[in-house]
Amino acid sequence: MSGNNIGQILNAFSKFESKLVEQSGMLKELTAKVNSLENQNKKLVDIVQKMQQSSPTKSNQVDQQKHNFQDKVEQHLCSIEEKSKKTLELVKSNTGNSKKRAWP
Repeated sequence: MSGNNIGQILNAFSKFESKLVEQSGMLKELTAKVNSLENQNKKLVDIVQKMQQSSPTKSNQVDQQKHNFQDKVEQHLCSIEEKSKKTLELVKSNTGNSKKRAWP
């Protein structure tokens, strides 16, 4: 009977050992996956930091370009306004004093 009990105990230890080996393998796989995810996370953090660092200069460039465009538009509008004023003055000065033409 004691031999039978020893056999059962050895069988139980064998099952425990196989379960421990199986779980150890699963832990190794999970550890590898966690390490891989941590490395990916570090790369993403680096990419985000690079984007944030380059973003202000790009936004400054965009702001500068926008400002330059607005300045150019304002200059063109002022030029058009002055030309319109001169044209109106010429039209006013020519309507009263000159002969009317039959052709334009």
